[in-house]
Amino acid sequence: MNANRTIMPNQQADILILYSNPSDTDRLRLDKEHRAVEQVISDLRLDPRRIQRLHAVSVMDVISALQKNSFDIVQFSGHGSSKGIYLEDELYDEGTEVSAKRMASILKSAHPKLKAAIFVSCFSASSVSELVDAAPYLITVSGPADDDASIEFMRRFYHAYFRSNSVEVAFETAVRLVGAILERQGVHPVLSRRAKVKGVDRFLIQAFPVSGDSLLVDLTEAEKDFKKITLNQDEFLSLLTRKVRGHQWVFDIPRERVILPIGSYFGIFSWQDSNDVVYCSRILQVKDDTDESTCRVWVKFAMRYNDLFSERYRSVTNPSDPLNSRLIELALEAFSTFYKDFFEDEKASEVLRSCLGKHYKTSSAIIESNLSLSLSKYHQGDAKAVILYLESTLSAIHDLVDLLTEQLCE
Repeated sequence: MNANRTIMPNQQADILILYSNPSDTDRLRLDKEHRAVEQVISDLRLDPRRIQRLHAVSVMDVISALQKNSFDIVQFSGHGSSKGIYLEDELYDEGTEVSAKRMASILKSAHPKLKAAIFVSCFSASSVSELVDAAPYLITVSGPADDDASIEFMRRFYHAYFRSNSVEVAFETAVRLVGAILERQGVHPVLSRRAKVKGVDRFLIQAFPVSGDSLLVDLTEAEKDFKKITLNQDEFLSLLTRKVRGHQWVFDIPRERVILPIGSYFGIFSWQDSNDVVYCSRILQVKDDTDESTCRVWVKFAMRYNDLFSERYRSVTNPSDPLNSRLIELALEAFSTFYKDFFEDEKASEVLRSCLGKHYKTSSAIIESNLSLSLSKYHQGDAKAVILYLESTLSAIHDLVDLLTEQLCE
């Protein structure tokens, strides 16, 4: 593989770097840091628009930038204290201290989907408990943030991040490569994770996908189930990690009550932002009196539902846009195939009818009607209506997944 290849858009991160060096504070070499970022862009042949840099920022500048664009990472470079950071005053040619709590609140309110917040300012690590609310990942500095050491650290960090798409990998790489310099200058970067800082009394385990950052799974609610299973924690974690590797795409969209197999068990998972924490509310196993064919149909039904939920049209900003017509076509094909495999196939439909009783009759009619209407609206060119009926179909399938789970598992 060519190490100098162009990084494609889906491999890039949107990054906002905020520089502040008010006239009444000691001069920082923000120009050197700016050039270091330019070097990363040049080395990796990135689209420069993917890294937005703002100088002499005020609070309003920060809010405005966050509201206009979507970013994965926001970095602040400038002066700080154990209480907060210094930004430009809106009215006067001087700095104003913004408390760590207020800064975290601004970031969280203006950009709730932020993946990581980075504060390269003196003693920012002393404000972790306040700043950690800003994003799932937080990078701060313990001790005085020396210019040269901090700049080199961030250069290495971004270089590694664009290649790995992982905050954890990028942080570890930068520390490993610049560790000697950091140590001599008394600079100690600290990586914190919100779920761990705020969940010290929670039952958290860490699973590692093929690429990207690890997933933190909160098993607190399911701990009573966990204690009943025959697996120990290491065995369960190993199985869960393999499941995450095989179903990594499932975690791209916020979900409620997703059923995933974990060895001979099944977990019910929910998450709003998988970069933050994934919650496991139950760990179940199939009842002893469930026959093999019924179990097979139920598992396929649940897994195929996960596929439908993750259809690409559901993750684009405007799925009804004509530019996304192919995504709608693919979704209609997937939903139609699902219906044929479970409601028109004689063996599968008989299993569902036997398990669901009267619910089968009602739900199958709802699913068939919505799917038929979605196809009709597609031929009429009404993309918005197609999406509406597909979503109604998905909701009805979700209800059946829940009913089957209650019926067949304990």
